[in-house]
Amino acid sequence: MNQTLKANLAFLIILQYIQPYKNNNDRNLAVLSDIALTLTMLIGLLIKTDTMHSENWNSTVVDVSLVVINGAVSIYAAYTILLPTCLGFWIKYGCLFQVVLLYEQQYLEWFHLLQILF
Repeated sequence: MNQTLKANLAFLIILQYIQPYKNNNDRNLAVLSDIALTLTMLIGLLIKTDTMHSENWNSTVVDVSLVVINGAVSIYAAYTILLPTCLGFWIKYGCLFQVVLLYEQQYLEWFHLLQILF
């Protein structure tokens, strides 16, 4: 158990030192997910070895903490990945839609003018 935990913590330290991601949000997501993996692995080992039951830990608190830890990673991932993607899509195609509406309005004005002339 100690070796696996040490390996995970060493990976986390190396990840922070090397900083392979250019974007801070990506780096934060990598660190947060590694912390969540480490804590999930540690709690899983405690459950597997019956340490929690022998020391009378509250299993509901452990279950809720696992859901919160891994849910935080999911929420942060959605915030850093989906929000900029959807915002970029809206800016790109929302503005394009506005331009199409503008051209359609000008087309209708030209069509109306042609009807008046002929």
